Amino acid sequence: MSLRKFIKHCFRAYYKIAFGVKIYNAEKLPDLDSYLICSNHLDARDPFVIGSALDPQISVLAKKELFKFKIVAWFIKLNGAISVDRDGNDISAIKTALKVLKGGNVMMLFPEGTRNKTNVPLEAKPGVAMIAVKAKVPIVPISFISDYKHFKKMHIKIGDPIYLDEYYGKRMTTEDYKKISQEILDSIYEGINNDC
Repeated sequence: MSLRKFIKHCFRAYYKIAFGVKIYNAEKLPDLDSYLICSNHLDARDPFVIGSALDPQISVLAKKELFKFKIVAWFIKLNGAISVDRDGNDISAIKTALKVLKGGNVMMLFPEGTRNKTNVPLEAKPGVAMIAVKAKVPIVPISFISDYKHFKKMHIKIGDPIYLDEYYGKRMTTEDYKKISQEILDSIYEGINNDC
């Protein structure tokens, strides 16, 4: 077993015991090597909770500030983190995400680009839809429900995969991508606001 898989299993066991993680509709995950997971973002620990609960090895974009400290950088890179500059148009991060997906891997992104502890969606970033369209992969929306209190259940609700085939090869504007991303984000919050 690789070190990455070992750490994943440790996180899975911890969150299962301490927070009672419960997954809904796991059968909706595509039987594909590559797809893009999109979730709401509550806490810096979200990638570890969701990533350890699901079977695929998942890569995630993380703000570049997290990579300043060598030990932290080593650990999060080991767990699939890719540095991104949230203050600018980080083309290199987008290219890396495309490379990860086109290489037959699973990636997770947060459409809001920042944490949001409310039940009301923020403005979605266009990059989510753009990456999915350019990589030609489906998007799997996840509604993540938790207040990170011990022994109070965490809910990971997996939605129906969203296929964007109709946009492949088309000329798209930033606004087009933003509209699609917002629709995806709104579907995530529908799952949050509906009882499990």
